[in-house]
Amino acid sequence: MGPGGIAADHVAHCAYYASGTAAARWEGSGRPEFLDLAYQPTQIALDPASGRFWTGDALLDVVHEVDIATNQPIRKLTTQDRAHNGIAFDAAGYVYVACDDRNTRPLLAVLDASSGAEVTFIPIHHWPEDVMINTTSRKAYVACPGSTCVDVIDIDPASPTRWKLIKSIQVDPTPGYGNEPWRLAVDPNQNLVFAVTMGNPIGSKPSRVVAIDSETDQIIKYRDFVNPCGNVGIACLASQKRVYVGVDRYPKSAGLDILDGYRESAHFLETIQEVNLPFIAYEVCANAASNRIYARCESQGTIAVIDAVSGELLFITGSEQSQRALLSSRRLACCTSALHTQARF
Repeated sequence: MGPGGIAADHVAHCAYYASGTAAARWEGSGRPEFLDLAYQPTQIALDPASGRFWTGDALLDVVHEVDIATNQPIRKLTTQDRAHNGIAFDAAGYVYVACDDRNTRPLLAVLDASSGAEVTFIPIHHWPEDVMINTTSRKAYVACPGSTCVDVIDIDPASPTRWKLIKSIQVDPTPGYGNEPWRLAVDPNQNLVFAVTMGNPIGSKPSRVVAIDSETDQIIKYRDFVNPCGNVGIACLASQKRVYVGVDRYPKSAGLDILDGYRESAHFLETIQEVNLPFIAYEVCANAASNRIYARCESQGTIAVIDAVSGELLFITGSEQSQRALLSSRRLACCTSALHTQARF
């Protein structure tokens, strides 16, 4: 998923945004093409093969299904009147939606992507914020900051525990605000899941990147940063074996750290390169087809485009005030012909 403001290589690399009241498509030049549905979208999940994307709705308690080619709504899917946070598409034909209305126990809704029908609901922990699918281990991962854990859901059709919560991984066992997992990234080639925590300046809690072995669902390494970063994004590019995470280097700068993502390396999770940005990268996503990383600052509506190999900052969009207003959105996603990755605003 890669973001907007980007100069995508071709139409297959177009970006999709979910703004305050609309969804938008950007071909990489000009202004985004917005689809105003008068709703409050949460996150975006893409299926390039069928030409659709889905976005949750925090106000109407539905999931909107949209045609990628026309940027027009297809239908609304219901999930029993619960607000929607993280959302992910599984190539097996299902859409996974994290639901939490703060009044009842949170659930991970499983929707049939073809019919739109509800298949099942899986109880999960509180305040689910991100959902990622690991196609190698056939598991879904849900970041639950309200419970300081990452929930693991078995989605293997051949497993007796399919669509069951099989484990909850505590990313930081020490008590106190600031150890909440916020965003997730998956490297299916190495069967790894990465989580980034929020951090807390008041309690001197550093932001933390955690590497999880997706076969055993054990934490194999973690890396703490000097400054708490708050709500930051994370992405990985399996082809490069690198992890990209938003950081706050106050008082010097903010930006993006490129980490060694090779699990057999002696420098696993250490910083390879720092990319200085005029903002903290609250959302990060990767486009494997174009080897580009996109980072967005929610407060400024600005998107940075970074070369995933060299770490070079290619350009920053959103300099116009009107463009900043349009792009101060909640979510973004990028459709590529080679790889579908997801990012959340």
